[in-house]
Amino acid sequence: STQAKTLFPYTTLFRSKNKELGNLLAQVHSALNFLFIAVLVSHIGAALKHHIIDKDDILTRMLPKH
Repeated sequence: STQAKTLFPYTTLFRSKNKELGNLLAQVHSALNFLFIAVLVSHIGAALKHHIIDKDDILTRMLPKH
């Protein structure tokens, strides 16, 4: 059997115990990774839009007060 090459080898442990569950969890994990990256990129884009286009003080308000 061929195992997927992964960054962390413990992920293949779950697939070897129950292949259906392992595949489902791998798909969910992948989808959540893409969702996290999309939210992160959107958040950074929105912050830059406020700073560059709107020229408001959103970014300075996020900084800790001295």
